[in-house]
Amino acid sequence: MTDFRVILRGDVPWLVFPAAPDGFEVEQPLVPRADGSFGVGDDPAGPEDLRFDTVVDGRPLRAWLSGFPYYRVG
Repeated sequence: MTDFRVILRGDVPWLVFPAAPDGFEVEQPLVPRADGSFGVGDDPAGPEDLRFDTVVDGRPLRAWLSGFPYYRVG
């Protein structure tokens, strides 16, 4: 997978892909974890996670999805 979006629906962040990659649904809720990361999907014990870092002007420039880095474009 080459890209994804994080959107808010109400106060819940969602991970959205243009097409369903292996192991993921097209849209999945993000569940906050105590360490500041997010669990991907409804299963709180699920193995997939999303973390943000490299924050500039209040916006993260990099996301780590299940251990792989993705960079903000635009």
